[in-house]
Amino acid sequence: MSKVMPIEEIGLDDQGHLFVRPSGASADEFAYVYRDGSGIRWNSHFRALHAADPARWAVTALYKQFIAAAHREYGVQLQRSPTTVWSGIPDDVRTAIEAEQTDATVSGSLAGMTVNERLNTLGLLSEFDAAARRRDRQAMLSMLRRAELSEFDAIDCADAIIADPTRYGF
Repeated sequence: MSKVMPIEEIGLDDQGHLFVRPSGASADEFAYVYRDGSGIRWNSHFRALHAADPARWAVTALYKQFIAAAHREYGVQLQRSPTTVWSGIPDDVRTAIEAEQTDATVSGSLAGMTVNERLNTLGLLSEFDAAARRRDRQAMLSMLRRAELSEFDAIDCADAIIADPTRYGF
């Protein structure tokens, strides 16, 4: 059985990167979350989870990654509550985060995976890469939806690749 820990704050830091602060977490509460191998880190000074490479994920996917990493490495189920503070999160992003299924114990086999890991697991990575090289937004969106990204994250991901393909290796 997982330990449930409420989320005190979900916000954007000074650089505009998402973080999740568990309620009552000590300075070393999640110090070894990096062992999960997902790129999630613990900032002991700020007492919050953050990403080593925040550009790797769309915002809602990153949020789900925080939840999944805490569960996989520590058996802790982080949960939003009515008292969770939302700091600097735009309304549309908050709505998208709130709409996501984030229970790491019940979300499907793709939970906690990066976009590339999801596409690879589904055998879609080469096809997605070809669509990205063609700048075929509709094909990209279709595959991202099949990879269980939310509509918001699928659009965010496809549009980011199309806007700056060299940044993503295309």
